Amino acid sequence: MVRAVPLVLALLVLSACAATQPCEEAGLPDPEPTPEAGSLDLDLSDPEDNLLAFTKMRGSLDPDEDVVFYWTGSIYLVEQADPFGPPVTEFPGPILHFEGFNIARFEPESDGVRMISRELAVYRGLNGEILDCWYNGPLGVEEPAWVSVLPVLNDPVNWTLSGGEYEELGGQVVWKIEMVLRYESPLPVDDYPDYSAGNTYESVEVFNFYSRREDLDDPDLDTVPVTISWSRVGQLLPWMQGGQVDARLVYHTHGAKLLGGYDELPEDLRLFVDENHPEYAEAPSFDGSPNDTSWRVFKALLDSGNFDPMCE
Repeated sequence: MVRAVPLVLALLVLSACAATQPCEEAGLPDPEPTPEAGSLDLDLSDPEDNLLAFTKMRGSLDPDEDVVFYWTGSIYLVEQADPFGPPVTEFPGPILHFEGFNIARFEPESDGVRMISRELAVYRGLNGEILDCWYNGPLGVEEPAWVSVLPVLNDPVNWTLSGGEYEELGGQVVWKIEMVLRYESPLPVDDYPDYSAGNTYESVEVFNFYSRREDLDDPDLDTVPVTISWSRVGQLLPWMQGGQVDARLVYHTHGAKLLGGYDELPEDLRLFVDENHPEYAEAPSFDGSPNDTSWRVFKALLDSGNFDPMCE
């Protein structure tokens, strides 16, 4: 009759295996390697661990916490050179600066984690001032004019997180999001000739999120420090009134998760929000749809008569 090995005795034998004899000779299985003390030791190739890490990075494990991502950078105008003309060697600097933030909550669901957010961004002049009026001469339009600037006012911006594509570089985890978008434009050329770049909306957006592996593995952290880069290639914005000018806008920005939340935004940006769009100081309280874009917001405001496209 074989007697069961008491738990205490089994633990003692396991601890002695490496020093005295192989565990298989003692009739016990090899001990499983244990993660470093105080570490989750996440396996990012495992879907559940990947989603947990991605949620800590992009948002928070606390569904009541507002998470703010801030970005700042510049916008460049890129025109196609005449393939049969003389070589072009000059490239002008930015036509605008761009600054904004996304504020979000993250709620667990059966199929992932739901990001419930809104985002606001302003266009700044080359001297740094927040613009409500801009001269569109750099676009090369036939009749340049001072046009009204419409800030980015996207509410909601919601999606379901299911994990993320990543690479590990030393102690960093780089999360990559790449979006190539093509769909029917809300602003068809025949109906909105001054505001539409085409019947098809087209853009490319690429994100890199940088987080530390040791932060993701820290069981005491619901959210972790993150820095970001974001670039975009897209059509002229409707409020620019560039019509079908053959040019693209290139955005080049960088930013970070603000662990102190909304209060860490630049003071003049917070003042702009508080005076004009105070609801953007908090994440939405409910999961609305459909998602907003600058094109849809512009169309709704223009059609309703709530946006004057020309500066007085």
